[in-house]
Amino acid sequence: MGVFEETEDGRFGPTPISECLTDRPGTLRGWAVMLPRESYVAWAELMHTLETGEPAYDKVFGEPRFEPLSKDPEGAARFNMAMQRWTEQVAEDVVEAYDFSSAQSLIDVGGGTGALLAAILRANPHLRGAVFDLPAGLENTDAYLRSAGVRERCEIVPGSFSSRYPRGSTSTS
Repeated sequence: MGVFEETEDGRFGPTPISECLTDRPGTLRGWAVMLPRESYVAWAELMHTLETGEPAYDKVFGEPRFEPLSKDPEGAARFNMAMQRWTEQVAEDVVEAYDFSSAQSLIDVGGGTGALLAAILRANPHLRGAVFDLPAGLENTDAYLRSAGVRERCEIVPGSFSSRYPRGSTSTS
């Protein structure tokens, strides 16, 4: 099926398809691990969303999509990794497409590890920023921002995007 290839000595190695599933920036591994769980069940109820405008996930599981993640650290980690890897694929395109020179600060609402904000801040040294997300989404944000070299210019603020960003908030560690 092209996922692996057999070499002349009878060993197996990766192909471009399997390389897409490795645990590194820019791959689809996070999505492949996350989607098979509950997402496909909710997609089966897409017509409900189209007819009512209400999320199919809520109908199928009886609660909003992000509620279970607050109670499931492994599920939250899978979701966060999928979001981070996807964002890493598009972040440089965002940086190139938008002129941030007149901005002083940015907030990444629902920003998880801060992958998008980190890319923007690296390209725009004059900016400061904040990552605002549910506590489950912020589990690895500090480490990610530190590894990106932008932590000193970022606040990490727990909260829900369905509520207001708290003015005057301070950074968490």
